[in-house]
Amino acid sequence: MGGARILRCNPFVKGGYDPVPEHFSVKRNPQPSLFSNRRESNVEKSKKLSD
Repeated sequence: MGGARILRCNPFVKGGYDPVPEHFSVKRNPQPSLFSNRRESNVEKSKKLSD
């Protein structure tokens, strides 16, 4: 989250206002990458490792 905030709020970006969110979640991303859905589906299909 810190890296994303630095990229959005720096001297070279118009605006510069980036309030701290009360709750952070990757799922709240309005434009998730194409790979995020693939990763979730692969995790669901994976087998549980024995203890």
